[in-house]
Amino acid sequence: MSCVVAERMPAYCTTTEDRSLSVAGSTLRRSLEAAKAPPIDDRGDELYLRVAAALEKAHQQENLLIRPDTFGRALEFLYRLPREIPLPDVVVESENEIGLDWDEGRDRVLSLTIRDTPAVGFAALFGAEPVHGRVLFADEIPDTLRYLFAKLYPATRFRRR
Repeated sequence: MSCVVAERMPAYCTTTEDRSLSVAGSTLRRSLEAAKAPPIDDRGDELYLRVAAALEKAHQQENLLIRPDTFGRALEFLYRLPREIPLPDVVVESENEIGLDWDEGRDRVLSLTIRDTPAVGFAALFGAEPVHGRVLFADEIPDTLRYLFAKLYPATRFRRR
């Protein structure tokens, strides 16, 4: 079924004039209301806006342009994070590095560096325990990073999708 909705619906198509009682009419009414409703989940938009704002800031302040591969990998990584994990602060570190920072206090910090390569760099501090290294990121968040997120946010259950 196709439905075309104009920017402004004619007066004779308002929902107050819809008197359809059939099952098909009710189903169509619910479908149209769902299509007109604002999106329930705007996390994807927020992810994109955070990365785009960091890119704009880096370009304005340091005339730094990021490589498209790095931009794409950062978005891909962020989209794979479970919704329970708060969104990070995003910082452009160089033309091929984007930093993602989660700061939950003086001694509870996780920073990731996304590059245009399959490796993701990480540095974390939990109390007096610093951890750092690199892991490969392909289709899923690596187990090492899952462990670090679970340690940073113990109330969340970081599962595989």
